[in-house]
Amino acid sequence: MSRTRIVAVDDDRRILRVLKRACESVGYEVHSVLDAEFFESSFRVFEPALVFLDLSMNNIDGVELLRFIAKEGTNTAIVVTSGVDERLLDAAHSLGLSLGLRMLEPIHK
Repeated sequence: MSRTRIVAVDDDRRILRVLKRACESVGYEVHSVLDAEFFESSFRVFEPALVFLDLSMNNIDGVELLRFIAKEGTNTAIVVTSGVDERLLDAAHSLGLSLGLRMLEPIHK
């Protein structure tokens, strides 16, 4: 039986390590992406059921990744995460919904 796949994209190794441990401890298969430049290929190859997506990364805006996911036409669930102002998290969540994405509640780090 295959495990449910998750992609976690964040430029903070500690956050990725915590997400990976927590999700794997309850049976999920997790692919961590530290550099957002590799997200698109990882997303296509790994075909996750869920994505944890940091909005504010060094080399790319998480909103760009939301748009990419929307263009892929997938039913992947998305949780946006960030340490930015909660209003920005809510705005990104609303944008995802308007793009037709399956958005779960955002997480403020």
